[in-house]
Amino acid sequence: MALEVHRGTVRQRIARAAALVGADLADADVRVQVAVRAPG
Repeated sequence: MALEVHRGTVRQRIARAAALVGADLADADVRVQVAVRAPG
């Protein structure tokens, strides 16, 4: 199932969400924590 959203839009939304919660997505440990907690 494709989202049909431009990848730049997805990147912008992820960056905005990371800024809101204060997450540093450049850190691999933080990315793992976010991925584990994400609803799926």
